[in-house]
Amino acid sequence: MGNSFPMWFTNLMTSLTEDHISYAVVVLYFVWRARNNVVWDGYLPSPKRVAAAALAALQAWKAVAQGHQSTIGHSVLDDGAALQGVTAQPPEAAPLTCFFDASYDPVTLRAAFGAVLLESDGGYVAACAGPLIDCFSPLMTETVACKEVLSWLEGRGVVSVQLKTDCSQLCSGLGRMHSSFYSYVGLFIDACRRAIATFLYCHISLVPRSANVIAHTLATAAAHQASILYWDFVPPDSISSFLQ
Repeated sequence: MGNSFPMWFTNLMTSLTEDHISYAVVVLYFVWRARNNVVWDGYLPSPKRVAAAALAALQAWKAVAQGHQSTIGHSVLDDGAALQGVTAQPPEAAPLTCFFDASYDPVTLRAAFGAVLLESDGGYVAACAGPLIDCFSPLMTETVACKEVLSWLEGRGVVSVQLKTDCSQLCSGLGRMHSSFYSYVGLFIDACRRAIATFLYCHISLVPRSANVIAHTLATAAAHQASILYWDFVPPDSISSFLQ
């Protein structure tokens, strides 16, 4: 209880156990992130997702702090390169797979991305697609798309995921230890690395274009959209109608 946040938080600190205080703090942090998602991305995660993401983050932090098997590790690319981050699960345990792609027209300079989130057995979960601004090359478009998709997944409360892309240059760029701050691509590569490090597990692998048809088609169709579109908890037929 309390008539102001400082009073409420002081009462919380003096009445709860250390474990409950930790949980309260991480919930506050994820509520703040949810607020940012609404303001900047127009996406409002459910309270259940916010609470689940907060609990998962707290459990991962405790595991790292206690020196368990989920100590500081790497999110691994299929080519053997590594991304700095925290790994709490082996690749095969990731419950979700996200295919994403980007489109870029060098004549009109229109850029867009598309992504589809699937369960490990291929079941549909969600999808999104929309335009990207200020992209000046195909590689920059792919990199900005990757950052957009990571933000989307984070906003949904996803903490463990396998990412699939058909852009070998993106995989190579993410696999390097350092990127150049003197290019826009380098800045977005570093932004992607920082975003990846916030997941409990994030495995990025290269797939052929033939395996990335849905995301590719979404990205191509989204080039003429005015804003990002989201499909949450809808049947795949809704996606198919958009692709047509």
